[in-house]
Order: sequence, then C-alpha cells, then structure tokens
Amino acid sequence: FNDFSKLGVLNQITHPLIKGRVVELVKSIDINKVAIIVGALITEIGLEILCDKIIVLDAEDKCIIDRIGAKYKAAKFQRSRDSYQRSANFVLINDFSELFKNKCISAFEQLIS
Repeated sequence: FNDFSKLGVLNQITHPLIKGRVVELVKSIDINKVAIIVGALITEIGLEILCDKIIVLDAEDKCIIDRIGAKYKAAKFQRSRDSYQRSANFVLINDFSELFKNKCISAFEQLIS
C-alpha cells in the first residue's frame, strides 16, 4: 500500500471483481430477507447502489491504533473520516465497549423494523 500507482492498478483489477461478486450474492438473496454488506470501500467500489441504508462504524484514532497497530497506515489511502460520515445514514462511534455493542443492535433493529 505504499505506492499509489500500484495501489491504483490493484484497485482497477480487484474492485470490479469484488463488485460483481457482491452483486451476484445480493441478487441471490430472498427479497424478503435483509442483506448486510460489510466493507470499508462501499462507495469506492460502487456498492452503494445496492444499499438502502449505510452505517459507518468509526473510532478515535488512538483506539484504532491500539487495536490494529501498524495496519493503521492504510488509512492514509482512504477517504477522510468526515467523507465517510457524510455518506452514512447512521454513524456509530466504536469505543470498544458493551455500550457500543448495544448501540449497534439498536441501529440494526431500527433499520429492519
């Protein structure tokens, strides 16, 4: 992930494949069922067209670094936090507590009711 041009080539190869597979899976689901697509690149890949609602799960930088360490370097290649939050119907801030788990359950219950 350190070379923007190589990352661009990788994305050009993988994003259409990922989108095609997700579209295939969603189309195979019974229309009366709820489908949840989990991914950091929903809009970058073009999957938002399949979504009725988008939930962004976010966390403070320190919490993320404490959890994933050096992998956090990949964040510099992603959209801004504000951009992700603006594209969402719900934003849930993960503080890695039991309260966060309850907020997630509540949000999902609201979405499917």
